[in-house]
Amino acid sequence: MFWLLQVNPVASIPTFVSDSVPRVLFNRELVGDYDDTDASYRDVVELGNCDDGVRKFARMCGWEEELVENYNDVVGRADKISLPRALRR
Repeated sequence: MFWLLQVNPVASIPTFVSDSVPRVLFNRELVGDYDDTDASYRDVVELGNCDDGVRKFARMCGWEEELVENYNDVVGRADKISLPRALRR
């Protein structure tokens, strides 16, 4: 499950899930109660540009081509617009 969490009370949703639920944070900085240490058993933290992090995640899952295709279908063809840096090839 993915959440775009910017403003409370929505931004506090990750604090309400069970301790057994895995969580992924794509953000420029560590926020909330996410644990970015190697000892974390459920949190994955990818700090940096969100587009770059999501593309990296999609690539690791084998979804990168589908991500770019869906982006192009929603926003427009890459040859007609300026893609976000993370979606450029």
